[in-house]
Amino acid sequence: MAGAIDIVVNPFTATEIVNKQNGFDEHFMEQVRMPEDMRGGVDIQRYAGIMDEAGVDHSLLIAVRAGGRQMKYNIEIPYEQVAGYCREMPTR
Repeated sequence: MAGAIDIVVNPFTATEIVNKQNGFDEHFMEQVRMPEDMRGGVDIQRYAGIMDEAGVDHSLLIAVRAGGRQMKYNIEIPYEQVAGYCREMPTR
């Protein structure tokens, strides 16, 4: 039997943290009880391990644009950035 497919996955590596490309602040991460060792981002290799633990064979990483450029919480993860992650793990 094939594993699951996670259909909406926002990239959450150190790149997205450094570039402020997510809507997570420290308060939110505390609220959802995100483990301390994940708060700086999760590299693609580690993410693949998390997928394995959960029985997920494939993830659909999404490029995203949320909010307007004038808004405080404008977020954009461009296609090119997501394509780089896909090149790292093309079978996942």
